[in-house]
Amino acid sequence: METIKLDLIPGKKMPSLHASQYDDGREHGIDLFENGIAYKLDGTETLTINERKGDDCICSLDIENTFTGSNHIVFASTEQMCAVWGNNICELVIAKGEKTIGTLNFILEVEPSPTENGIESGSEIKNLKTQIEAITDEVIGDNYYTKTQTDNAIATAVEGKADKTDTYTKTQTDNLLNAKANANSVYTKAEVNTKLNAKANVNDVYTKAQVESRLSAKANTGDVYTKSQTDNLLNDKANVTDLPDMTQYYDKSEVDDLLDDKADKSDTYTKEQVDDIVYNILPDDTASGSVANFETDLALPIKSLEVDVNAVQEAGTPTPSSPKAISGWNAITLDVNGNTEVINLGGTYYGGHFTQDKAGHRQFVVTHGYGQITKATNKSGTWDTSTGKGAFWYNTYAGGITWLRLWDNSATNNGIVCDTLQLDSNVTAYDTECGISIFSNEIIRWIDVEKMALSLADYNTYLAEHPINVCYPLKTPIVIDLPDGEPITTHIGTNNIYADTGDTSVVFKDSVNGYVEKKIASVQALALNT
Repeated sequence: METIKLDLIPGKKMPSLHASQYDDGREHGIDLFENGIAYKLDGTETLTINERKGDDCICSLDIENTFTGSNHIVFASTEQMCAVWGNNICELVIAKGEKTIGTLNFILEVEPSPTENGIESGSEIKNLKTQIEAITDEVIGDNYYTKTQTDNAIATAVEGKADKTDTYTKTQTDNLLNAKANANSVYTKAEVNTKLNAKANVNDVYTKAQVESRLSAKANTGDVYTKSQTDNLLNDKANVTDLPDMTQYYDKSEVDDLLDDKADKSDTYTKEQVDDIVYNILPDDTASGSVANFETDLALPIKSLEVDVNAVQEAGTPTPSSPKAISGWNAITLDVNGNTEVINLGGTYYGGHFTQDKAGHRQFVVTHGYGQITKATNKSGTWDTSTGKGAFWYNTYAGGITWLRLWDNSATNNGIVCDTLQLDSNVTAYDTECGISIFSNEIIRWIDVEKMALSLADYNTYLAEHPINVCYPLKTPIVIDLPDGEPITTHIGTNNIYADTGDTSVVFKDSVNGYVEKKIASVQALALNT
């Protein structure tokens, strides 16, 4: 175990501890001194190591103080502390309660790992949750209700009560009642008539004018509630004193004012729409090759991915006596920054392109077919395309078949592969070598007349037992929709994308600064080479 000495009195040079990248649990020792004298712990101190890594991420490690009576402490570094190689600055903080006794600085020197099998670097503050809980208890305590407590209190307060819009306040009720007479203090019209009918003395009755005068100050009975009716109505209403504090609610006018400060949803963009706009503004960059290797400052989905799928032929030179087998692909093994996925194509194919867009939509475009030639025909020097199998030219002066021509509806034959014949870029009509040549956008096979001076019937017998296998391009490619995959997101920094079936091409997004810097570097490199 490596041990260093740290003094509470700062020195000019920070000592170093050493570790390897992605180490987890490596133990280190520290001897404590104060002005050269051993500083022994009494067991009440709190010990914390804070680390700032080379990528400016912060790590914090609490050390359990089991070192009473000793000036020697031991701690184990974490994988996150060793995630970034290089010289990482650390401090050991010794405290008692809220008082810091001292901080002692040292360097954790991390040796780089040749692999990338560790965790991604990030900040790791072990006691952050405890600190937040302590601050919450100290500041908030019992002075506030939680949202749940508040909702429960309101629900309890208003349970069984009427809505405000369906009640009169105490003041409103008083005002309404002030304009009315008490029912037990007045006579009804019937009572007045009965009493009047029993009276004859004018001095004891009201004249018509007097009655009308008095009645004009009263409401029609059809327009008022009786005392009993009012009591019944009031019994269904809540007392104002029993209602919750309405100052905690917004009225209609206040709600309207608050809504006036908000934009209509139809006039705003969602986060997803804003993300798409920003994504489309960022410049495109490309990378291609057997491995698409590139750098970027952004962790965003790649815009597009294209993988070539090429037929594979057995090593060696194909000849009629020593054919070399042709094999296709039924799946693509895709490796993105060390993460491997096998993509099933749903069949065996001998040539094409796999594509994936930003959203993960996948397609496979079949560009080549695979077939066998088992029969030849001859029609007096003309080509027979009726069978789709091809035709031979029968050269009578040589005593045998001179060449074979394979038809593909005038398609341009790129990427032709044959199991028994070589490809030749320039063969004349009288060439005696065996091979395939591209001529007038079609395939031509030349047969050695000295070795294969056969009749057409004999050669058909030979072909039936020894068919010629050919991989050829299609005039019209076939598009196959594959199941969607997960969007491929780039790493900040170096990215490597590889497929086992052929070259890979990537269109990805980079920051404006990163894009410009790469273009400047490219121009500078070009200038140095000229």
